[in-house]
Amino acid sequence: TKSADRLRGVVLSIDSSKRQSWYDVQWDAGRVEMVAARSIQALRPCNAPTQPHQALEGPITSLLLGSVGDEEDTSEVAAPGISDDGKVLAYNRSWEFCSNVLIDSAVLLRKRTTSVGHQPFNQSMIKHTNAKLAARRQRTIPEGELFRFLLVRLAMAVEPRRAALRTYWEKYIPEGFVGASPNFGERFGVSRHTFEVHCRLQMT
Repeated sequence: TKSADRLRGVVLSIDSSKRQSWYDVQWDAGRVEMVAARSIQALRPCNAPTQPHQALEGPITSLLLGSVGDEEDTSEVAAPGISDDGKVLAYNRSWEFCSNVLIDSAVLLRKRTTSVGHQPFNQSMIKHTNAKLAARRQRTIPEGELFRFLLVRLAMAVEPRRAALRTYWEKYIPEGFVGASPNFGERFGVSRHTFEVHCRLQMT
């Protein structure tokens, strides 16, 4: 198709199954080719040369060939509704392109105070446990200490040991044993005596 600058022919059929329509065109020389819609344009019948095969019904077309093929045509077409000054007309209003605006969503949020969202059974456990301790004239248990106790019980379930309870508070591994020392006293801030008191209170 690069050997000529202009060809003329007749459109035989149109293929609209693709995003861009394609035409079957029969040129003056009798050759039939399929060309893209953007590569041809209609000519008036008076401008077309008189040829025997052009007596067929159908529009006369002209293929305008450039320096590149159909697939390499990257010419930009101005978008409708955009004026020369860069404004866009949409919804009966004129819109102008501006720079991006960053909105900090944190400014729109209300400041919230710190709240304790413990589950109801935890609050009930603390309430009844401290009531029993007060009746026995013993010190009450704060919330943090109770949760450390629960954390120790969870760690015992995850890392079970077939030994006495005191082995969980050992700081050093005896000679001949492997693994790391549990050292629950420093890891969770709960002594063995305090943990045993909690266990007795839980049983009662």
